[in-house]
Amino acid sequence: STEHPNTRAGRVDPVRVFGKYLTSIGHPKAFMIAVDAAQRRAPKPPYLFSEDDIDTFFGVCDELEPDEKEPSMNIVLPAAFLFMHCMGVRTCELKILVENVNFKTGEVIIIDAKTGGRVVYMSEELSEFLFKYNLLIEKIFPRHKYLFPASVSRSRNDFAERFREIWTSNVSAMEHGGPRLYDFRHHLLYRNVELCMRNGDDVNVLRPYIMRHMGHKLPESFQYYFHLSPPIRKEVSKIKNSLDWMIPDIPEVPYE
Repeated sequence: STEHPNTRAGRVDPVRVFGKYLTSIGHPKAFMIAVDAAQRRAPKPPYLFSEDDIDTFFGVCDELEPDEKEPSMNIVLPAAFLFMHCMGVRTCELKILVENVNFKTGEVIIIDAKTGGRVVYMSEELSEFLFKYNLLIEKIFPRHKYLFPASVSRSRNDFAERFREIWTSNVSAMEHGGPRLYDFRHHLLYRNVELCMRNGDDVNVLRPYIMRHMGHKLPESFQYYFHLSPPIRKEVSKIKNSLDWMIPDIPEVPYE
């Protein structure tokens, strides 16, 4: 009952195709799973954060109080959320080994990633912030193994659930919908695309660097986010409107 529909569909689809294959080679009694069984769920559209969203959310994080059961959460959560926002890693990649973080160079080795391990680099400001954070966490969790120790022995959805709780309790009044922690990953990409366009740079030059940083293997992943960027959609809309006069709508003509 806790399995995601897309995970279930991933298991069922090959069995359905195998049933079709058996039928095609002369086994009419072979069982074939119905087409409408275990259908995939359409992915939720990414939430596009505004600058007010970001400021409000991290302002709330700065005011978090220690929890009786988990006294370190008011320290760990803001740091983990900031890392997500600045680095655009996957939620499951927050389980980062301290030994894989170089606070001097900003180098972070991401392991057990969806598409294989990779190296990403933090800004000088983020490296300095996390260095100070790590010194503080060391006092609470001596010789801790993970950069964000609150994620140890919990499901990878723990941070996502805490993000949702904070957002729902404090930022929902902005009426922009309900984002997920994962949407910080989306934000990094389309924000960089936006800055690239604003500076007049070639987005195609940016693409391989962003793909490598985010762990994308296929260009289609980048193109998906490229079209999400608000300024890009705005420019496309302007171009369309300016050309409507010379490309009029043509009534649909049925084929004979």
